[in-house]
Amino acid sequence: MAYLQEYFDFVNQCINLEFFEPAGLSMFELGNQRVINGSMFATGKEHFTNVGISHTSVDLNGEDGALPLDLTNPELFNEFSNKFDILTNLGTTEHVEPISKQYECFSIIDSVVKEGGIMIHMVPDVKELDQCGAWANHCSLYYSEEFFLNLAAMCNYTVLENKVIFGLRSVCMRKETSPFNASRELFNLIQQRDSV
Repeated sequence: MAYLQEYFDFVNQCINLEFFEPAGLSMFELGNQRVINGSMFATGKEHFTNVGISHTSVDLNGEDGALPLDLTNPELFNEFSNKFDILTNLGTTEHVEPISKQYECFSIIDSVVKEGGIMIHMVPDVKELDQCGAWANHCSLYYSEEFFLNLAAMCNYTVLENKVIFGLRSVCMRKETSPFNASRELFNLIQQRDSV
């Protein structure tokens, strides 16, 4: 997914809720996101590095400086344990399949974020799909508000923001304590739809 201005606004709002200044923070970005600014394109890495955030991204394609790591294999992420102030998941986890591997993916997300760090998710919302056709055919996995509220309750996350932006469930949560405590059954709340 490419960053639109509205996505940047949400990410910046979440960062500003928790941190006085972005300079000196560390970010773990899922996917090697690209920034759309008029006719100009840049990467998320370039943008966040320019504002003083230490930036690491992962994407199986390995492009734009992203580490080619598989988000279904937690052992590959041991070196990043409790390392990052911010994690962004802007249109990435819905592509992690099969659905049975969503548990591993979200355990990785939890593992790389420091206690007191934040996780920012912008992923296709199942209710928006069903009611408005939002993000139809983009992926086969869609998330609900209920999923994120239950994830927060199980893992002792504080929900800072939870709303829909352009059909995306947009959630910001602060990690309070470790370890990851979600049940595998929780991931049954992620809806699988046939993509065309």
